[in-house]
Amino acid sequence: MTLNVLETDSHGNVLEKPVVGWMVTTDQGVTVVAAFEYKGSASALKQDSGKIQLGLTPQQALRLANALTDMAKDILRGPSATQASPG
Repeated sequence: MTLNVLETDSHGNVLEKPVVGWMVTTDQGVTVVAAFEYKGSASALKQDSGKIQLGLTPQQALRLANALTDMAKDILRGPSATQASPG
């Protein structure tokens, strides 16, 4: 699996698992531990949830936080900000 290609369904839609909760802590002050609770799909919000815990270096956590912040800001600005302008 490569990270530059997202998983899609048979219709080409990106597969997503909605996040319904999370917590962030540290493991002995060395790694950042991010735990996410998720549902299998948007239509399965009443079903049991899954959980994953990710261990990140402080550097990885900062890069991820910046990437998430930048993407969220782009989305909140609207479609014109997220689409490339013709050049």
